[in-house]
Amino acid sequence: MERGLGGRGKNLLFHSSDEEKDSAIDKLAITQLVPGTFQPRKRFDAAAISELAASMEKQGVLQPLIVRLIPKSMPQRYEIVAGERRWRAARQAGITELPVIITEYSDREAMTVALVENLQREDLNAMEEAEALAMLRDAHGLSQEELAAQLGKSRSSIANALRLMQLSEPMREGILNGDISAGHARALLSVPDETLRDQLYKAVIEHHLSVREAESAADSCRQKGRLPEHLQQTSIAGAVKKKHGSKPQVVKDLQKLLRERSGKKATISGDGVRGQVSMPYASEVELETLIELLGAQKISDPFHDPG
Repeated sequence: MERGLGGRGKNLLFHSSDEEKDSAIDKLAITQLVPGTFQPRKRFDAAAISELAASMEKQGVLQPLIVRLIPKSMPQRYEIVAGERRWRAARQAGITELPVIITEYSDREAMTVALVENLQREDLNAMEEAEALAMLRDAHGLSQEELAAQLGKSRSSIANALRLMQLSEPMREGILNGDISAGHARALLSVPDETLRDQLYKAVIEHHLSVREAESAADSCRQKGRLPEHLQQTSIAGAVKKKHGSKPQVVKDLQKLLRERSGKKATISGDGVRGQVSMPYASEVELETLIELLGAQKISDPFHDPG
């Protein structure tokens, strides 16, 4: 595989906004915009969105969104490449039109811009950052040194972030959901035995271990080949319980896809034949977004009694 980005891709990774500064700014109805396919952010902080919405109500939308036309969409719709937070806040603020820069980015270019824009903001969840870096690395064949240089980060920070990709899916979900921190994750990664690592993860969750306590337990795993005595019973019991009641892989994959597309902690319970899908929301705006993602039309004033 050829190393580096080359041409347009390289320019996008270094300075994705340079070309956009010289582009014409258009206006689009907010209803014409949909979340981006390559959005690395899985969770959107409701308080931060509300704060941004309040600012927009006073000052308007100061920075245009970067979008691209969705081919053959009728009526015409545009995918958000960069600026989904602004779009969500604008919806909450009741803004009907947004300034946009319409691009002709390919999938690869759109992914690069979306990832770099979010990585440079430095407010991604640790797991979101790791997944974004891995996607960028794999798409462009970059080494850790090249990623570090082009993103203005140290090679060690890139290496530490990418190590999180070695964790099992439940552990990665735990970071995304805020159940464990990056510090907990590093303690888990220090345990090479996957069975012991899984037991330690369950102990961290069940006993609400601090990072320091998790590191101490990890030392025990490495030196003695087992968890500390006071953590063993509940963790082993939990492992047995999960083994007998685990979700089929297809259900896990669908749940992961649903969370990525919706940006919510969606859950699917069941066995692949029957079960239940749950998607939480915390406001009317979030409900409308979920309805649109499911391909349905907005329900008129769903929270107001017509009488």
